[in-house]
Amino acid sequence: MSHFDCNACNEAYDHSIHKPSVLICGHSFCLKCLKKLNKKECPTCKITFEQIIPNRDLLHFISESNNDNKLKAECDICINPFDHSIHRPTVLACGHTFCLTCLKKLNANQTCYSCNKAYIEMNTNIALLKMIPESNYDKLKAKTLKGLIEINEALKQQQDNHKIMFDEKKLITIKKLVGGNNKREAIENNMLNEEKLNCFIKQISAVKVWIQEFKLEKVKKDKEKFENEGNHLFELEKYIEAIKCLNKVIELDTNNSKAYYNKGFALSKLKKHDKALGCFDKVIELDSDNLLVFNEKALTLMSLNKHEEAIQFFDISIERKPLDSLPYYNKANALSDLKRYDEAMICLNKSIELNPKLSNLNSDFIRYMSLNKFKDAIDSMNKSIKLDLKDSRGYNNKGIALNSQFNCFSSKVALTYNDFKLKLISVKLAVECFQTAFNLDSNDLFLKNKQDAENNRQV
Repeated sequence: MSHFDCNACNEAYDHSIHKPSVLICGHSFCLKCLKKLNKKECPTCKITFEQIIPNRDLLHFISESNNDNKLKAECDICINPFDHSIHRPTVLACGHTFCLTCLKKLNANQTCYSCNKAYIEMNTNIALLKMIPESNYDKLKAKTLKGLIEINEALKQQQDNHKIMFDEKKLITIKKLVGGNNKREAIENNMLNEEKLNCFIKQISAVKVWIQEFKLEKVKKDKEKFENEGNHLFELEKYIEAIKCLNKVIELDTNNSKAYYNKGFALSKLKKHDKALGCFDKVIELDSDNLLVFNEKALTLMSLNKHEEAIQFFDISIERKPLDSLPYYNKANALSDLKRYDEAMICLNKSIELNPKLSNLNSDFIRYMSLNKFKDAIDSMNKSIKLDLKDSRGYNNKGIALNSQFNCFSSKVALTYNDFKLKLISVKLAVECFQTAFNLDSNDLFLKNKQDAENNRQV
């Protein structure tokens, strides 16, 4: 697409249905496209417009091009060629275009020089500007003015927010460089040659390095501050507040895998397992060498009742840290939840071999279940619950042992009265245990186990 084509339909401008038309915002399109619009708003910037104005100077420019004449785009007032700076082509509501300098200085009454129609707004004739090659001087000038704006904004921030961005020596240098409005006017009015502009740009670049160094140092300090606050709140078990701090750390450093890991851990504590899983996935994406994240992701999958997938991630964790006892221990629990007690015992024995302290009531439960010693399994979970009344796994495991005891009674050909009575008590207690487990930790596995037990009661 050339500069002589409509930006909406890509058809070449002409003197009929594709006549170039300019909107009050300065953007140009062909007449056909503008008439087809459902809403009177610019397709590019969405500013609303009342009327469609012929882009007279662009149309003239196109005519000159078609006639193989030398292309000339100049202001009708000062006869200076249009450029990208003080003679920037500026369009009025009537469609006539003049340079910015003439409109600012020569027309205080705000009436068009050609047709005397009054105007309120004036905007750059963007389509015409695109056809005018930007000189090296214009590029240097634009770069210099942009740099001055950035430095002035930095100075304003230091003044408004009392931020110590620059020391006194640097501040004197910068203020001398900026030089107030006079320096800017000198640049805008082309009073500095290319050599001076290049020198000015080098000085601006040095100041921008100071600004960047300050910003990087500030980000570093802010990140450390929020990390420390988040860790402190986590220790106090104020997980919601801790997550807020971690979010600020992530906002400052989107590749901070540690912040995502801690956030996932906090979300797990709040039972927001789906969101926690997303954080752990992000950690794996950013730092696949993290040796802890696979175990944590697997535990989160268990909380979402995705045990088979969890076992796969425990295996990855074991492969990466073969001397770590926890992945073996956690995998044993996952296998236990699936009632695969023989496999669970292999993992459990390995975990205890690596860390004898893991020989506890939970490991006793798995051992007893593998041997079909349901009463001993129930006793071990009773002890575990006594130590921690909020032990959801303890209640769930006790329910499993009670339900297994029920199934053992059901396999008998003939039941005594006491057997029948114990059978009913077992399944009733199993249902209660699963419900308690779910109340403590809303894991779908606990509900599924409860439903299985209720189905047994109805048999």
